[in-house]
Amino acid sequence: MFGSFNPDELAVVIADKIKGYHREAELEGQLPKHALRRRMARLLRAWAEALEPAQGSKGRLREA
Repeated sequence: MFGSFNPDELAVVIADKIKGYHREAELEGQLPKHALRRRMARLLRAWAEALEPAQGSKGRLREA
């Protein structure tokens, strides 16, 4: 069902995959930590303002 495989070739493939995962993890560690938080905060703020306009714009209607 699984066929034959060469354990040496399989070990090389696995080692390459692990090296790739390590490179990805290092890259993720170099990215800004707060970028996602800032984007989410902006998105949630915009959503909240769309649902309930800020105090300064109370009484004014938005034109779509």
